[in-house]
Amino acid sequence: MKYWQLSVKTLLLLCLAFGSWGAFLVSYATFSGKAPCPEIFIIYIFYLVFAGYLFMLFLQIFPPSSIRTKNFSIAWILVFGFAIFGVVAELLVGDICPKNNVGMPLCYISLLLALCVMTLFQLLIKLERNNANINRMSSKFSK
Repeated sequence: MKYWQLSVKTLLLLCLAFGSWGAFLVSYATFSGKAPCPEIFIIYIFYLVFAGYLFMLFLQIFPPSSIRTKNFSIAWILVFGFAIFGVVAELLVGDICPKNNVGMPLCYISLLLALCVMTLFQLLIKLERNNANINRMSSKFSK
């Protein structure tokens, strides 16, 4: 059981690191003026996406707490919401999101990554609960 939990946690950390790194690169390109991304009010969207991925990554690095799920969900909603907004705007208006080297809009990749992250996070929560229940049951029988 622990191996599944470790595997899912590792995959989740890799996805979050990949999302953070990608959002950082787009944020840096926006900051340097090479490839500006859309902005909301006066803040570029990818700055917020980068903050969301980074916050989710930090929440997974530190030990679980009672508010981890709520904070993770808030950061995920931010990332997912901007990804959905970007995909819809890209489909309706076109040429809104920055593109990668192959010409694919990065909002598509961010949406797919956000969905993978939430799936892995929910699976991790389920495995942690099952592991806690097994530990609780084994401690009852050992007494």
